[in-house]
Amino acid sequence: MSLEADAQISAKTCSSGFMYRSHRSSGENVYYNSSTTIPYLQIASEGMEYWRGEVDTNGMNYRMQFIKNLETKPNSPLDYIQMVWASSYKVGCGVARCPFGTVFVCRYYPR
Repeated sequence: MSLEADAQISAKTCSSGFMYRSHRSSGENVYYNSSTTIPYLQIASEGMEYWRGEVDTNGMNYRMQFIKNLETKPNSPLDYIQMVWASSYKVGCGVARCPFGTVFVCRYYPR
């Protein structure tokens, strides 16, 4: 199954939690918006901006070098960093409407 199909299935579960990393081979980022009418392209853009913003808020040093303590920081940007890292070569995303809003999920290799 493709990463996109996996991400779509994950989004359609409308889960408010993350699947434990040890149970899947790909990394996963999840973004929620409380609107049930937001256009899919807009939530995708918001999700990417949100994840990118974690780097600005909590993130990397000016040299863009990984520092071990990033893993333990609250709101760690680690998931976004892994998704856009040079060694991540596949990304697939999905969107779903849920009772509580809209969910945007991206999966990527390697995690």
